Amino acid sequence: MTKYAIYAGLGGSFGGARYEGTYEFSEEDEATEYAFEVACMVYDSYAGLHGLRTHSEIMEEEDCDEGVAEDIYMEERENWISYYAEVAKGDE
Repeated sequence: MTKYAIYAGLGGSFGGARYEGTYEFSEEDEATEYAFEVACMVYDSYAGLHGLRTHSEIMEEEDCDEGVAEDIYMEERENWISYYAEVAKGDE
């Protein structure tokens, strides 16, 4: 197992990825996936605020069903999130 520093957040005026902690993973892809999940949770916590739309807002504004709204939400989230994982210092 290798220790990875996890960075996740939102880009733009939100400031980008921020240090979230150091955790052990068996491979870099696993660490990066975890960073992605944390970034998604950060985005979800801001949905409905600061111009980041919720599923309901998308359905209303785009006049679409839940499935289409989910696709739009995921695309918008992907455009905002910022994340990465790097081997923790001293664990190279």
